[in-house]
Amino acid sequence: DKILGIDNTQYIGKTIEKAFPEISKTEIPKRFRAIAKMGGFWKKENIVYEDNLISGAFENYNFQISEGMMASVFTEITERKQAEENLKSSEERLKILFESAPDAYYLNDLKGNLIDGNQAAVDLMGYTKEKLIGKSFLKLKILSVKEILKASKLLLKNVQGKGTGPDEFILNRKDGSQVPVEIRTYPVKIKDETVVLGIARDITKRKKFITDLMEREEKYRTLTYNLNVGVYRSTPGANGKFIEANPAFLRIFEFRSKDELERFKAVNFYSDPLDRNSIEEKLTSKGFLINEEIKMRKKDGTIFYASISATVAKDESGEIIHYDGIIEDVTEERKTREDILTYQSNLKSLTNELLVTEEEAKRRLAMTLHDKLLQSLVLANFKSSELNKKVEKSEHKKILNEITSFITEAINESRNITYELSPPVLYEMGLIPAISWKLDEMEKNNKIKTSLIDQSNSYEFDEKEQIILYRTISELLQNVLKHSKAKEVNVSFKQFTNDYIITISDNGRGFDLEAMREKAVSQKKFG
Repeated sequence: DKILGIDNTQYIGKTIEKAFPEISKTEIPKRFRAIAKMGGFWKKENIVYEDNLISGAFENYNFQISEGMMASVFTEITERKQAEENLKSSEERLKILFESAPDAYYLNDLKGNLIDGNQAAVDLMGYTKEKLIGKSFLKLKILSVKEILKASKLLLKNVQGKGTGPDEFILNRKDGSQVPVEIRTYPVKIKDETVVLGIARDITKRKKFITDLMEREEKYRTLTYNLNVGVYRSTPGANGKFIEANPAFLRIFEFRSKDELERFKAVNFYSDPLDRNSIEEKLTSKGFLINEEIKMRKKDGTIFYASISATVAKDESGEIIHYDGIIEDVTEERKTREDILTYQSNLKSLTNELLVTEEEAKRRLAMTLHDKLLQSLVLANFKSSELNKKVEKSEHKKILNEITSFITEAINESRNITYELSPPVLYEMGLIPAISWKLDEMEKNNKIKTSLIDQSNSYEFDEKEQIILYRTISELLQNVLKHSKAKEVNVSFKQFTNDYIITISDNGRGFDLEAMREKAVSQKKFG
């Protein structure tokens, strides 16, 4: 009653067809009558599904108890059927996983005979499954003699209930090609029988990657060891050390070996220990360092200048693991650079002195022209004018007028030469008025418009500065007239907090700077 969920009193004395109309057209009534009459037994399972899941199940066992009578025994089997269904579903899922796995999965017994394998295993070995199943991998030609011995030892571990791997083998495929594989094995129980689950992974790409990586590392090692600059790796912090260094690095600091180098802290190599902190702060904030010049110390205490370039290596959490860098002794280079700067400074001073000396000579010449020649010309012009008043004949007056004209022209030219040699306005009023006069003369004598902007805040130059700047600006303005074909030119004076800027600009045709550089190089000129 509990299993079927019915009240049995209502079925007493009824035929099976009347008691259960829904089964009257099935084989059940005939089966029951046959058992009651002739004996025997019949077992049947009844399963009820709901949403494709077992919601109820019972087992019906029918047998003869006496001639013309039979009995039916109903047993609740819902939980058992649900367990069987789940097991079947799990087996199907495992089978799907087994067949679909990207690696080669296979099963063999404890004698090495292959029991099963997925498609990846078939593809890996190049044989059909039929050619492999039932055969021992120890007897197949998929392994060399040496590796068969290795596989036998691993199989012995499986017999002892131990897993193995990863172990590398070279498989001989059916087409004659070879493939490197990595194999793991696991003893497992299937239906109370111990078998071995093997997983083989093709490691061709990984082997090639490792080989390529080793080749690159070897090239890098060869390169760094043959460089003339020091290559190093150091750890961070106050106790940081140089943990890697090429021979050039050891030579720079005069160490015999890397082991000897590792006995010293990195901070000991700096002339000033605070410089080490400064270097680390810059590396921490920027992540790199380029051509940082700093004083360093050799093993014997000798101080030298070094140029350092370095980068930072960090772990996944962002913590600094080490610094990688290169170092070069630039003591001689720095001395050469300082010598060049000193030479350039001396050359500049000499040039300025020559310019000032030349200006003084020009000024003396201008004063001579003004005080002697110009005065003589003015006196001659005056005498010529007086003589002209006393001459009555027109032909004589004409000659005297011509003489007076020549003398007047000579006076004007003499004044122009005097101004060009040493303009009085430069010494009497200063640089900016002198340039203003220069621009006025330039505009008056040439078809060009000039302008001047004075934002100098009345800054005063000393006499030497005025001379050098005036001659430099005059030369640039002369270049504008000769080469630019400009219609306008502007000179500006601007004073800032720490700078004084003079700009000469024009609207001329300009020039191709790169082309001029190439021309200078090709013709072996300076510019």
